[in-house]
Amino acid sequence: MSLQLPKNTKLIQLGLMELGHNLQDYGGADGIWGPATERAYQGYLLTEQGGWPLDDENALNVFYGKPNIDTQYAPRQTFIDDLPYPMFMTWGDRGQITRIQCHELVADSLRSILEDIASEFGPKTIKHHGLDQFGGVVSVRPKRGGSALSRHSWGIAIDLDPARNGLMTPTNQAYIPTRCPKVIDIFAKYGWISLGKRIGRDWMHFQATQ
Repeated sequence: MSLQLPKNTKLIQLGLMELGHNLQDYGGADGIWGPATERAYQGYLLTEQGGWPLDDENALNVFYGKPNIDTQYAPRQTFIDDLPYPMFMTWGDRGQITRIQCHELVADSLRSILEDIASEFGPKTIKHHGLDQFGGVVSVRPKRGGSALSRHSWGIAIDLDPARNGLMTPTNQAYIPTRCPKVIDIFAKYGWISLGKRIGRDWMHFQATQ
């Protein structure tokens, strides 16, 4: 059964309960969008719709929480410590990073992605392909050249080797799709999309959305 989401919270709750999500112990279909309803809805998105939320600002706000550009607030952040392989910031001082900040709901999958990259390629190949070149995860801002929020605003997107996979770099010149396409498959294994594969540019960018 697929849950059709109306705007009425009570109807959403009734649909969630019909699908077996437990709201009866938390007030049932009371029309109030509280923590229990949010947890149930997140569970619905993860299990019933096959993974991450739709790539839509409203859906992302419901699932991940709402960022605030004015205060530079990214919701529900955590850190991945003890990275599976050495990574280096491509901006600023370009030094080695020791941990990655990201949204708490994507932390486990992002760690698994990096572990798979480490296992698949090994240190020398990782360095050769620039997979250790970290372009960032969290940045609360609009998309470049637009007004919609960048998916980095939720801490649910990562950029790899931006120097060779830049925003407007043609596909036949970008490094990841032409020299290292296995990276796209590793991200896809955990439900992350390659923006380059979807729109034909911005090959550095991977995000936890549908």
